[in-house]
Amino acid sequence: MRRPARIEPWMSTEEMAMWVRGAPDKEALKRRLAIWLTHIGPFYAHEVATMLQVSKPAVWQWIRQYNRLGPLGLNRKGRGG
Repeated sequence: MRRPARIEPWMSTEEMAMWVRGAPDKEALKRRLAIWLTHIGPFYAHEVATMLQVSKPAVWQWIRQYNRLGPLGLNRKGRGG
């Protein structure tokens, strides 16, 4: 079986906990919790997806964005249209 995803060390565990608690809305909280659970569990993406009631691809996308850009990578951009 594969190992759980690795979360890049953009911040300490304590800083990450504060970051999660400071989420401005429910959707941001889900994104931040996905990173937190993957980091502290470590849980697999499918487990995190089940806990947060989101899709597994969404969890993988959030992990990629966080690992590449840090906490700012999870900020939502406005949808065009």
